Amino acid sequence: MSQGRKEKLVSVGVPTYNRGATFLRETLDSICKQTYKNLEIIIADNASPDITEEVCREYAKRDPRIRYIRQKTNIGPTANFNVLHKEARGDYFMQTCDDDIIAPTFIEKCVARLDAHPEAAVAMSNFVEFDDKGRQVGFDPEKCVPSKKNLYERLKQYILMYETDGKDRIMWGVWRREAAIPYVFDERPFPDPPGWDFEDMSLVFLGLTKGACEFVNEILFYKRAVPTAFDAPRHKGIIRKLFDSIVYSRLRRLFKPFFYKRMKVIISCGELTLTERAKLLLWNKFVMSRLFWKRSI
Repeated sequence: MSQGRKEKLVSVGVPTYNRGATFLRETLDSICKQTYKNLEIIIADNASPDITEEVCREYAKRDPRIRYIRQKTNIGPTANFNVLHKEARGDYFMQTCDDDIIAPTFIEKCVARLDAHPEAAVAMSNFVEFDDKGRQVGFDPEKCVPSKKNLYERLKQYILMYETDGKDRIMWGVWRREAAIPYVFDERPFPDPPGWDFEDMSLVFLGLTKGACEFVNEILFYKRAVPTAFDAPRHKGIIRKLFDSIVYSRLRRLFKPFFYKRMKVIISCGELTLTERAKLLLWNKFVMSRLFWKRSI
């Protein structure tokens, strides 16, 4: 970074729950070791009953840039994300899960792209998913990073991308404050998983109405793939398995509020013409229907 220019403040939000004994230290180390130094690091602990509080307070004593917020009771994952949005003070904002790792230059290089491109809302690097056995899965940026500069074309491109290709990962990039902070995570207790209704893609879609996405073509973000209770095998009869696979899995997603929240964003986007809004609504309907033959959005 230039020595003669004051760095803008970047808020880094870390929601956490019960990671103190496993991955939290590695995540915090990767944030604290960033080459971009002007950070405020906000940890929102969702009333973890394990040693997470001890770990967070240890890091807060060691690094004055860390602010530790502990919930009195578990308020749910989306409400915990909302706390980070309310507490952030920076010009730029990013959030990362409590088990992910960012390379030392991740924030510096993303901020540089945003500084060089004032029309952009977010900057994200290339990324991989990894597990505890050292296996990594890469993603094709052309399939998950919207490259269009025109507003209508950008939103259309993002709508038509597939979730399974990594389009949701843009959420973890560095955002301009005005593009990400206004997003409010839905705190209603939706199942599968509880409290998370494609909130990542909803945030990205709203943010893309504010500006383009800049891409750093280096692998600087490492998303940990951690098995959860939702990944556990479930013992079902053959009829139930067929019903779940062919019918229920599609209908369950079709009637989630996600699609309808996206429709609301499209309708309220005044920078789009009426024709462009109508086209995007049709593309949104197309993706809803795509569930029935692709089983993917």
